[in-house]
Amino acid sequence: MVGPSAGRSTPGHPSLRPVAAPGTVLSGCPANAGALSKHWRRLWRKGLSTHAGPMWFLDGGHSAGTAGRNTVSLHVAIALLDRVAPGSTVVVRVAPGWRRDLRFLYGPKDSLNPGTKYTMRSGEPGVTFVSCRPGQQIFPSRHITDYYGGYLIRGRRCVPVRIWVPGRRKPFTARLGACPRH
Repeated sequence: MVGPSAGRSTPGHPSLRPVAAPGTVLSGCPANAGALSKHWRRLWRKGLSTHAGPMWFLDGGHSAGTAGRNTVSLHVAIALLDRVAPGSTVVVRVAPGWRRDLRFLYGPKDSLNPGTKYTMRSGEPGVTFVSCRPGQQIFPSRHITDYYGGYLIRGRRCVPVRIWVPGRRKPFTARLGACPRH
C-alpha cells in the first residue's frame, strides 16, 4: 500500500495547507510546546523512547486508571519528527486489529489536563503530524518538530502502530505500551 492520502499534503509533498489523512486528526504547527534537551536521543539508550524511522515517542511517564473491568493506562509522550522536510506530513495509525486497544491524544481537542478522566473513547485512532517550517515552532529546533500529548492503552498490551513517512512506499512499524525494551 502506498502511504495514505493526506489531502494536498501527501507524504513527501509539502503543502502550504496540510490536511489530516482520512481517519486521523491533524497535529500541525505551531508545534514544539516543550523545549527538548539537545541530548534527547539518549532516552533511546536508556529505554525511555520508541522510534521507527524519523518518528519518535519520548516517554514522559504513565499512570493507570480503571474503566469498568478494564485497566486504561495514560502514557504521556512527546511525539517527535526528526529530519522530516518542513511542511511534509507523517501519518501514524494504530495497526488493524488493534484499534480498540490504543487511542492517541495529540489532536486539538485532546490536550492533556491534570485531573481529567480519560476513557478508551477519548482521543483518535490516528494522527497526521506536520513537520513545521522555520519560524512556526514555539521553541525553534534544528531539524526536529515535537508535539506534547500522549496515548491511551487498554490493559498491559504492546500495540503496533504504522508510520507512513515522506518518500517511503511501505510504513514503518513501532510498538507502544507494555513492550519489551531493546
